Amino acid sequence: MSSKSNSNNKDIMMSKKKIKKVIVQGIILFSALVFIALGAFGTYAYSVIKKAPDIDSYEVLELNQTSVVYDDKEEFMDAVPSSNKRIYIDIENMPDYLVDAYISIEDERFQEHNGIDVKRIAGAAYSTFLAFIKQNGGIQGGSTITQQLIKNTVLTNEVKLSRKITEIHLALKLEKELSKIEILEAYLNTIPLGGTAYGVEAGARYYFNKGISEVSLIEAAYLAGVTQSPTGYNAFIEENIQNPEGYLNRTKTVLSKMQELNKITKAEYEEAIQAIDSGVLLQGFSRGADNSIAAVDKLNYEWFTRPVVEQVTEALMEAYDYSREEAEEVLASGGLKIYSTMNRELQNHAQKTVNNAPELDAIGVMDENSIPQPQASAVIMNYRTGEIKAMVGGRGEQPALTYNRAFDSTHFSRPTGSAIKPLTVYAPAIDSRYATAAEIYEDAPLTGELFKEYGELKNSDKKYSGDITMREAVKRSVNVYSVKLVYDMGREVSARYSEAFGISMGDESANLSSLALGEFRGNTPYKMSAAYGVFGNNGLYKEPILFTRVVDKNGKVILEGKSEDRQVLSPEAAYITYDLLKEPLTYTATMVDLGAMPVAGKTGTSSKNMNYWFVGLTPHYSGAVWVGTDDSKEIKDFSSNSASAIWSRIMTKANEGLSTEDIEKPEGIIAARISTRTGLLATRREQNSGLSIMELFIKGTEPKKYSPEPKKQEPIVDDKEEKVIPEEKPKEEKPEEEKPKKEKPKEDKPKDGEKEKPEKPEDPEKPKEDNPGDEDPSDVGDSEEGGGNTPPTEEPGDENPDRDDGEGNP
Repeated sequence: MSSKSNSNNKDIMMSKKKIKKVIVQGIILFSALVFIALGAFGTYAYSVIKKAPDIDSYEVLELNQTSVVYDDKEEFMDAVPSSNKRIYIDIENMPDYLVDAYISIEDERFQEHNGIDVKRIAGAAYSTFLAFIKQNGGIQGGSTITQQLIKNTVLTNEVKLSRKITEIHLALKLEKELSKIEILEAYLNTIPLGGTAYGVEAGARYYFNKGISEVSLIEAAYLAGVTQSPTGYNAFIEENIQNPEGYLNRTKTVLSKMQELNKITKAEYEEAIQAIDSGVLLQGFSRGADNSIAAVDKLNYEWFTRPVVEQVTEALMEAYDYSREEAEEVLASGGLKIYSTMNRELQNHAQKTVNNAPELDAIGVMDENSIPQPQASAVIMNYRTGEIKAMVGGRGEQPALTYNRAFDSTHFSRPTGSAIKPLTVYAPAIDSRYATAAEIYEDAPLTGELFKEYGELKNSDKKYSGDITMREAVKRSVNVYSVKLVYDMGREVSARYSEAFGISMGDESANLSSLALGEFRGNTPYKMSAAYGVFGNNGLYKEPILFTRVVDKNGKVILEGKSEDRQVLSPEAAYITYDLLKEPLTYTATMVDLGAMPVAGKTGTSSKNMNYWFVGLTPHYSGAVWVGTDDSKEIKDFSSNSASAIWSRIMTKANEGLSTEDIEKPEGIIAARISTRTGLLATRREQNSGLSIMELFIKGTEPKKYSPEPKKQEPIVDDKEEKVIPEEKPKEEKPEEEKPKKEKPKEDKPKDGEKEKPEKPEDPEKPKEDNPGDEDPSDVGDSEEGGGNTPPTEEPGDENPDRDDGEGNP
């Protein structure tokens, strides 16, 4: 028995020794593993820290610098608005209980630590270690206010161990460079608070429609609480509207923590809790707060700055391969300096002119949104550089982000009416050499295929004038002429030129009414100003630009605004069209008056009198004015001539003090005196009868034949005196029956045996002083200069095979 007992005791002792040995071995193994893990973690942490970016305290403080837009004299215009509302405010303008609320709930030992809170980090160490072993992220908690500032300004929200290590490292460095007040102020101006609000000032406006200095204790506690989850605690999220308990309890937690840390008294705490339970916080939220933020963003130059920002955004995306979000963030907080093309003096004058136009005041009313109607917009452009100098997107006082009627082709494009004709009818015909300014079309009711397609077409004066030249059609804006010319020339030609002028026709490119009469949406004063600039710039189209350069906060130029250009017309075609566009100023645009400054332009009225335009140019600027209602209603007691008066007042200021020398005529243009009856060379009878004008032609396209004498049943009528001209035979001419006969229109000379041919014109290179037919080109188109002049100054030559048969018919 004794022997067996001793044996059992011996076994027990051996078992204990084994267990002890296993435990010791386990401890050693665990310690080794911990040591290895810590070593690996340390090595990893060291590599992360080594790769961490240097932190510049200036960058942290200035990251929220608003980008700024300057005018063409480099004077401040506007701060750049952004989709993320970040309204900077000094900490001394924030309530003390707001600052206390944030410190209490986010970092209660903020004033004591050196950038990291060891106690908070210890509390999160276990989850951090597990996350490192599993390599699946999940790092939560432990961040001080300093660390959060680093995350919001330098790093990202990516939840990874490497980001957490970098955050700690940079927080320690930042605390050595900035004071606690500087860190706290920067933090309170950068934290995301839901929706588009960043920073406590924007947050107060977003949720409560008031500035941060006006928020109550419970509102401050709500803002501090929402920081933990800007989406989860957002009072405007639908699920929180249905069940607000989540964010209400979070607000109570903040207040409880404030009482615990003696930031508020017990009485203040209980009063606040009672206010929350009675619905005071719920009633304080304002769903209209977003509008308040828009009001904060109402810009000094609303119509100009926003398009500038849009153009810079697109340029950043293209130059640096940014997404739109990245480009907008750079603009929102990058402290960029954007130098725009706006001339402040001209912009202010243009806005004032549009706001106070007596033509509009006489018929104006206020709509249901308290916006004056009719509305108006205007653009002035330097067509040689592409720089937009003034842009007015609306008339009268209007809130931010309303229609920009001058620029927004997506939401506010309008038909131009006849103002489109120079771009789609006249210039294309001349440039393609399909027709000349002397081309004759009959202004009469449509017939045949044209009638079948279009139906009845009337001019604005409801009258028809018979055979007219292009110059006369431009002057009086004859619809029949432009429809017939586009129909014959080809719609595809018209549409192609429209695109080249920067006017996209879209699905309307085959529509005769759109091409010939401008009855399509897709136009703005911004586009039309650039298009008309071609006529003054030797046929060269300059893409409109709104900024000249963008400089980052270190002074480096990161973008340059350069206008792309393309040749749309030959210099000759551009000049002839420019010259034609001087005609409407004597008929449909008589209210344009710039004194000695040369002017050309065209009126336009869309169907049912819903849109009125004037678009024109001087030797220095092009510009466009639009008048209409926001809801596209008919405007009575108005005309496109009235629109030209508004244009004239703006353009007078734009050209103030500039040279009155006209645009230089290209060398490839010649003048010829033509018959307004036939478009051919004018006979002496037609010259003496006032039935001729001097016309401009691209060399080689001038008529080669004289106008045939009218038949006896078609007596010549003196337009000025409205009487039949007696058919007296001029002394120097042979009897009328002996002139070349019309049945051979393709022959330049009469047959052998026929009598004397019409007098041959003089050599254009050797004008004679006593020849009254050698007229100054500035007199072109002046039908009052026809009497007593000799035949044209150009030598008729061989017929151009690309032209018509000499009778003015295509």
